[in-house]
Amino acid sequence: MRLLHRFFLFFNHYLMLPLIERFGGTRDSILGGRLCVLRTVGRRSGQPRQVPLNYAPTTEGIAVIAGLGRRTGWVHNLRAAPEAAVLVGTRVRAVHAVEIEGRDDARRVTRAVLRNA
Repeated sequence: MRLLHRFFLFFNHYLMLPLIERFGGTRDSILGGRLCVLRTVGRRSGQPRQVPLNYAPTTEGIAVIAGLGRRTGWVHNLRAAPEAAVLVGTRVRAVHAVEIEGRDDARRVTRAVLRNA
């Protein structure tokens, strides 16, 4: 599992981030699906962090899910500082992260994100 996690970190940083920033992350992109880049501040380092994520548009903004659940680094960063930015297509949007509470809401968001992936 740890090796797979390291692979995805490498893959996201050196392949996905440059591709999304160059071509955008909308459904009609060469990457397929809906992709965004979440920009946070590291909770310990204070340094800018970026991670590509699948997302689903919602009436409030966008929804994302954490593949590793509560152990995901960007989740910890957003808990420490919920103000962040998201690159969607070619537009950067300021966002305020809100964690989903409740099993039904979590299921609904997970389905929406997976449908858009």
